[in-house]
Amino acid sequence: MILARILALVVGYFFGTFQTGYFYGKAHGIDVREHGSGNSGTTNTLRTLGWKAGAVTFFGDLFKAIIAVLIFYFIYRNTYPQAVKCIELYAGFGAVLGHNFPFFLNFKGGKGIACTSCDTCCMSDCGSDMSGIVYSCCSHNKICLTWFYTGCYIVSDSGNCV
Repeated sequence: MILARILALVVGYFFGTFQTGYFYGKAHGIDVREHGSGNSGTTNTLRTLGWKAGAVTFFGDLFKAIIAVLIFYFIYRNTYPQAVKCIELYAGFGAVLGHNFPFFLNFKGGKGIACTSCDTCCMSDCGSDMSGIVYSCCSHNKICLTWFYTGCYIVSDSGNCV
């Protein structure tokens, strides 16, 4: 079980390192990190390259987290049926960490809003109800988002994830 958690975290991290906004900008000859807020996430890409680039970045960031979570759902749903939500949580958290701190961009990525919203909405009713309110209040603070992300799962049905 511990190996499954570590594997989910590592694989999630590598999925998260795919910086959609950075690659989209590079494909159009612009490094989005040199403009606006300096992040490679959805908001800065939207401001720098327009709504189409922002939409592509948002859905790319969203789906990289979804894919990481679904991979571990399908691998472990029969092996660890009681703990599959916990393993999914590790994969999703790894994707957020990879998005926020990608190793190939000197650990400077996005803010993790799309990845985190995907994870919370996919994993618990608590996240889908509260994510919009909390994100609007805390969208510039990675630590606050991490605390929300963790707290949401403590009160959700995956509370056995210790």
